[in-house]
Amino acid sequence: MVLHKLKGKALATSIACALALSMAPTYNAVAYAAEADSEQQQKTGETAKDADYAQTQEEYQLPTVTVEAPRPEWESKLSPGTVSIVRPEDFKGEQKTLPELLKRVPGVHIREVTGTGQYTVVSVRGSTAAQVGIFVDGVLTKLGGDAATDLSTIPVENVERIEIYRGYIPARFPGAWIGGVINIVTKKPQNTGFSLSQGMSSYGGYTGSLGVNAPLGGGSLFVGVNRDQSQGDFKYNFPGTDIYRHRLNNGYQNTDVLVKWQDENWQVKYAWKRNYRELPYNVLNENYDLPSYWGSKQPSKKLNTDQSDLLIGRRQTDGNLEWGWRLTYMDQDKNYKNPWGNNTIFAKWSHYQSQRFGGSLDGSFKAGDAHLLEFMANYSHERLDVDGAAMTSPSYAWVKDHYTQTLADIQLQDTITLNKKGDFWFTPSVHWNYSGGMGEAKSNYLWWVTAMQENADSKFTWQTALKKQLNEQTTLRATYGTYYRFPNLYELIGDGAFILPVPPSSTVAGAAGPEHGRQWDLGIQWHGETFKAKSDWALTYFGRHSYDMLELYRMGLTYMSYVNGGEGRVNGVELEGKLNWDRWDLDLSATYMQSKDLQRIKKMYYLYPNGNYGKSLENFAPKWEGLLRLTYRFPGERLSLFNEIRYVGETNVDDEVDWNTSYTTVGLGAKYKFSKDTRLTVGVNNMFNKVPYWKTLYTGTGYDPYYYYGTMKYPLAGRTYYATVQWDF
Repeated sequence: MVLHKLKGKALATSIACALALSMAPTYNAVAYAAEADSEQQQKTGETAKDADYAQTQEEYQLPTVTVEAPRPEWESKLSPGTVSIVRPEDFKGEQKTLPELLKRVPGVHIREVTGTGQYTVVSVRGSTAAQVGIFVDGVLTKLGGDAATDLSTIPVENVERIEIYRGYIPARFPGAWIGGVINIVTKKPQNTGFSLSQGMSSYGGYTGSLGVNAPLGGGSLFVGVNRDQSQGDFKYNFPGTDIYRHRLNNGYQNTDVLVKWQDENWQVKYAWKRNYRELPYNVLNENYDLPSYWGSKQPSKKLNTDQSDLLIGRRQTDGNLEWGWRLTYMDQDKNYKNPWGNNTIFAKWSHYQSQRFGGSLDGSFKAGDAHLLEFMANYSHERLDVDGAAMTSPSYAWVKDHYTQTLADIQLQDTITLNKKGDFWFTPSVHWNYSGGMGEAKSNYLWWVTAMQENADSKFTWQTALKKQLNEQTTLRATYGTYYRFPNLYELIGDGAFILPVPPSSTVAGAAGPEHGRQWDLGIQWHGETFKAKSDWALTYFGRHSYDMLELYRMGLTYMSYVNGGEGRVNGVELEGKLNWDRWDLDLSATYMQSKDLQRIKKMYYLYPNGNYGKSLENFAPKWEGLLRLTYRFPGERLSLFNEIRYVGETNVDDEVDWNTSYTTVGLGAKYKFSKDTRLTVGVNNMFNKVPYWKTLYTGTGYDPYYYYGTMKYPLAGRTYYATVQWDF
């Protein structure tokens, strides 16, 4: 990477617009269902998108074992909103992580907060990361002590598909999520056999996986073991210079195991993962990435996370009622160490241990020909215990070391057929959500922070959707809904040391309150033939109006607080499409999004009423973003070539003062089948080494305002090469 001021703005703008108007992700919301089901879906008036959702609970058959109960065909009507499907199997060998797969979906923006391979979060349609619900097999992943879900720690090697719900959220997912829901569905036991994959990549990267399927008892068993690691020592230029350095303290090692057994009705799943990572320093200090600066002492801050998940569930069908229940348990240990920490609270080490128990009951009932009811009741209770450096000191007796959080949800949805033809549907739903949290400390050293703080709240929200199938090719959709998100433990009570509740002396508010708002979208879907290709297209116009948005601000010299910062509005357009010829496949997506801050109260040591009114909302998402993938399969089906182009527009990160510049990446790869069982994949990502830079508006005394360009605090890796060999038996 070479530091430079941006040139050729007219050319860059033209390229950006062209890419954004013509690109979309590989797997879109109107993906076709299995060919064997397509004819039946046309008869029942279902869209291609609904057919793909129907596969979320489809019937799987083994030669001798049925591993999931048959699902009623009317269940495909349970998803009236915008849903995109991404299948990791279609990118096998390309060493794509969950964040990289999600970059293919319009309306979804990935933010690599601390650089490549490190802490990574997702925004949907301009939301914050905390407003997006991340689920694995329908179970919420985020714990109350987390600000947001770290996508870099979720493996995809054992994943069958990723469902991305934007706007309307089906009742099967607990919680009122303002941004949307991402549901990661793990692989189901299939035919007897095993698969093995080994891969290498730039910067000391390695990936390996082993999957085994086998009959067991009256069902079938799947075992998957995976390893992903990297030294992360890519080269970048130091800010403001032409000096190149290697990134230090940027490595990670991820190991995960999935054991899953199913029969016709029962499912038992155990998952274990260990995420070890070095925590990189920002590059603005000229010494942090110099080996000589650290001497013989280990320089790296380290975070080691062990997590175990257990799920037991049963599903069955009784006449027109299809229902099921499940029990879940999660145990997580986080251990942080910093050899360079001082003697203040948590500076040298900390330990966070979380346990969560949960249960849910859900189902669907076909009430005559005109009504399809879906219901869900969910409950979870979480306990978090905190320990760390200086916790035993009387000076820090006020730091909270024990937290609990209880969540409860009851949701009901009805899909109503409005006409005799059965091609016009109205879907209302109502959600009741409850959240209760408590934090305890040994004393109340700070006068406004009590030794025991307890908060509880509940709220009703609702959604509606209309869907009209005009003909076999075209479907119209419209949704509208309200949302209400309670603060999590991290936002509500803080960490007891650096993040505290707002003091009551503040002119704004005491404890952080819920976010709320409304969203809507209008969409059209079409599938048929375009340019002599089998095609799927979806165009959606969306909007969101949010109130009392939670943001983290510095309230004093030594601490920060979450406050309800103001009011914002986001509007945008999503385009996605897929074209398939005999030899060529073209997948494209584009997102245009405009945000506006309608009212904000800025707090940095003192108060600024309406400090950002009328400016762009600080949502860390660009106006323009798009992706194009082109694949060619040579005759004989042994060799295929693929090319990906991704554009990310300029992104505001601080009150229209700081930005990340726009950039375009180009990837190229090839896949070759040596035999039915053996395949080689090679490729290069970001072959022209394009990365975003940091851009800030400088308004120093005696100078006309100008922009300064430099390397980001946590730079991204540039060009990377990879190679993977796969065996399937």
